[in-house]
Amino acid sequence: MGKENFAGTHVFPMSQALHGQMFRDGGHHPVSHASQRMLATRWTHCQSILTRRRCSIENLRYCIMASITRRTGIRGNDKRNAVEDKLEAALQRLIDAGESFTQVSVEQLAKEAGIARATFYLHFRDKGELVTRRMAQAAEEVIAAARVDAPETITQEGVKKVIRAVAKVYRLHYAVLTAAAETAVYDEAVREHYDELMQRLIDVNRRTLQRLIKARRLPAGTPPLIADTLTWAFERSCRQLLHHCKPAQFNALVDALTLMTWNSLYTPSQA
Repeated sequence: MGKENFAGTHVFPMSQALHGQMFRDGGHHPVSHASQRMLATRWTHCQSILTRRRCSIENLRYCIMASITRRTGIRGNDKRNAVEDKLEAALQRLIDAGESFTQVSVEQLAKEAGIARATFYLHFRDKGELVTRRMAQAAEEVIAAARVDAPETITQEGVKKVIRAVAKVYRLHYAVLTAAAETAVYDEAVREHYDELMQRLIDVNRRTLQRLIKARRLPAGTPPLIADTLTWAFERSCRQLLHHCKPAQFNALVDALTLMTWNSLYTPSQA
């Protein structure tokens, strides 16, 4: 029998609510003392949460599972990463098929990824959160690839190597970066993260420009805005020209971006 407890909520006896039954083996043998102590501890914890938040009994199972999830955090992260990988791959296929991210539904995306719609919402609030998380990973890869250790002495072939590495990251995460650019128009959270990524890339190029000026490879009056212009030109070129890009076209794009970057930043000063 149940009883009325805090906040007018119908609460079953402790072991029945937490363990699913009062006794094992058809009710002839009580649960062990160790199990009772464990259940009592969890019940006390959940009671305090339910009382404080005035939650309904339906949240009881969530409270218990949350404590279990904390103890299996690493495994949970692995599962979440696996789900993210499936969703990004699914998004790539949908965009390759001509779909627009803004028009793709969560149900459609989940189905393409081979997961349940409920699984999607278990990990993400909406499509925007998925894009934000995957964009954060892509951003770290882009920043790492764009790093130039010694711009003062780098050759044109060295610049080409860096350009190719960055373009490869853009191509690998094309779907996410394209989705981020689309979503940033109406999703403030995504826009902030996308602007942050672009600003980090601009800062990388501005630092490079300042080092080149200091090394007298560029005139002292070279405007810092060149770094901003190059960064946005690179981003737009990759977003527009990498989709369905064949190897020969990819190489041609890398050559064009290399020439643009080399002539803008690295050409020896004539002053």
